[in-house]
Amino acid sequence: EHPLRALVFQGQVMAGLWRRNGTSAASQALNYANTPLCLQLRDLDVNALQLGALLLGPTTLLSMVLHRFGLESWLTNVGFTPHPPEPGDIPLEMYAPLAEECLLLMLLVATELPNEPILRTTNVGSTDQTWHTGGDGGAGLGDTGGGGG
Repeated sequence: EHPLRALVFQGQVMAGLWRRNGTSAASQALNYANTPLCLQLRDLDVNALQLGALLLGPTTLLSMVLHRFGLESWLTNVGFTPHPPEPGDIPLEMYAPLAEECLLLMLLVATELPNEPILRTTNVGSTDQTWHTGGDGGAGLGDTGGGGG
């Protein structure tokens, strides 16, 4: 739930919903989504949503994302007859940018691959060896060719 909230907030800022907050919300969204902080923030939230899609199923995840973006009524109401706006309602002109950000998030969740694992180098005796994961998923030692003996 919290990774989804962070990703939706970033999408809402990019769609222009948080303009009254000045540049602080825009700065937060840009820092969240751009390197180097995205490796520790956004990418982990995307990985959490990918895991959620595996555990909950894509239909449940899509429903949760649409609900968080506030797009359920916009997508399910064929004629979309707007009612008089109430405090806290999304302005009518903001639905298209929000839908765009929602689609971008879903594409990111569907296509983003996890980051490469960090390799650890150790010096064992006189031979440099590196921990790595093999093609079968198992971890092992590989000779880096850095020493001789």
